[in-house]
Amino acid sequence: MKLRIVTTQLKSTSCKLLADTLTEKVGYKVFRSPEIASFTVGIQYGDPRNKLYQYQWLTNHGIPTVEYTTKESEAKKWNKTDVVIARQFINGQDGSGIVLIPVKSEEPWPEAKVYTKYKEKTHEYRVTIFQDKVLTILEKRRKNGFAPSPIRTTGNGYILARHNVVEPPGIRELAQSLCYTNRSDIKGVDICYNQNTNELFVLEINSAPELGPWMVEGLCNTILNTYKEELSL
Repeated sequence: MKLRIVTTQLKSTSCKLLADTLTEKVGYKVFRSPEIASFTVGIQYGDPRNKLYQYQWLTNHGIPTVEYTTKESEAKKWNKTDVVIARQFINGQDGSGIVLIPVKSEEPWPEAKVYTKYKEKTHEYRVTIFQDKVLTILEKRRKNGFAPSPIRTTGNGYILARHNVVEPPGIRELAQSLCYTNRSDIKGVDICYNQNTNELFVLEINSAPELGPWMVEGLCNTILNTYKEELSL
């Protein structure tokens, strides 16, 4: 049997890098295709599920996450004491369409698909998993010259750092509990941690996460070790 990347994310540079690296390791062309083929081992990359679906899944399965509502009237009740995050898009990436509404805001609110109550955090992590295996735990850190932001995105000056990362207890188990949120074999889970309350909670599950070269190298080795019998390696 041969490997194939099953994906609709054909323009993804991370997916292309994954296929190219696997090609080098196995000695034949590893194709990317939306369809699985006979006599292949299919690695699923990407299965987009919107933010509302994610919040509902997490809540229904008892996974700690942010409080959410689709009703502006409900969010305005929160706003008496809490910052509210309005999401104008539920399929956005890297913070697109996010509007922060300060406590007791008297300004007109933007139309939004879903509102969440801001939850305090001291650290934010990106945990990459393959099926049920944790591959990497990176921390979102602010670059020099950028002001702190409650929304830790690249546009707000945050990067994914891999050195000197201190893992809070339970973060690996929490990430592994999300294996069935979507069909993608590869997930990037954003998990927040409040050091003051020793609390972990899930912010987002990315089914087609960005993968740097060193991450792809480790991922490819894990894939080949997982399927070495099927692939006759």
